[in-house]
Amino acid sequence: MTRHSKLGLFVAVALSTTVLAGCSGQRGSLAPRDGPVNSNLVSESNIRAMPPHSPQRALLRWWRDLQYENITGYFARLAGPLRRKRLRSDASGSYVVRASGALIPTKPTIVRATTKGNRATIFTRIETRHPVGESRTYTTSFPQSFVLRNNGAGWQLADDTFVMQRAG
Repeated sequence: MTRHSKLGLFVAVALSTTVLAGCSGQRGSLAPRDGPVNSNLVSESNIRAMPPHSPQRALLRWWRDLQYENITGYFARLAGPLRRKRLRSDASGSYVVRASGALIPTKPTIVRATTKGNRATIFTRIETRHPVGESRTYTTSFPQSFVLRNNGAGWQLADDTFVMQRAG
């Protein structure tokens, strides 16, 4: 066997091994799963799983109001200065309605929370289920934090830039 044919054989074997390793049946994180897209709606049991009167519970209630286009509930869960600003610029809540449709297949998973005085930061992974055919989905996620304030009447969102971005 000549030197060139040995080199060619080595390259062919290495290439075949790489191709076969890629066909090993392992699936990435984007593998389709059974389940409807709307299984990411925030439920009452999701909310009750959080500590009572906690910023985590307030965040999930706000998210549920957003998913169900509960504009009155959404605005009520915003901190006073932000609520007044949003009501002046869009009292009908049209941005909430626009964002709502995009967030039905999306749900925050709370990673951790930090609280200092009347301010809390909730660190989440936002998980979105994307349809694959009629009954399967794949999930993508990204990190997102939310800031809440407690003025003595409970925790409220101090910033809803995330929603404004989703409303386009």
